[in-house]
Amino acid sequence: IDIISTQQKYQAYIDTLEKHQLPILTKTLDAYEFGIEAGKEIAQKALKNQAIDAFFVSSDLTALGVLEEVKKRHYRVPEEIAITGFDNTIFSQLSEPALSSAEVNGFRLGYEGMHYILRRLKKEKTELEESKLLETNYIIRETS
Repeated sequence: IDIISTQQKYQAYIDTLEKHQLPILTKTLDAYEFGIEAGKEIAQKALKNQAIDAFFVSSDLTALGVLEEVKKRHYRVPEEIAITGFDNTIFSQLSEPALSSAEVNGFRLGYEGMHYILRRLKKEKTELEESKLLETNYIIRETS
């Protein structure tokens, strides 16, 4: 997968599990389309092959597909399977049950992105690999 933020989210997942000495169940980063259907496919694959008690999904919209598939299989959320999305979109608040989500400050993300673009347009030295970590907040709702 070429998307840098997805790779960084995956690495954070690995680092956190290692820090807490938990097993790493997802050893590879599979490519999926973005959205609800992808979430359903991810859940179908994961639930078929191993005992799962939680999903951390790289977007709220995809997490909603996971949630839909988990509920379809009559798992109790979060008692049997917890689900967390990423982005804290309005969808996370409107789902049933409401989706827990990691929140990034959208204003700050836009500011940093525009700052990078302006420097590139001015031909200032910038590296494509340049990255900036932004603070996230974990919004706990009914799925965790």
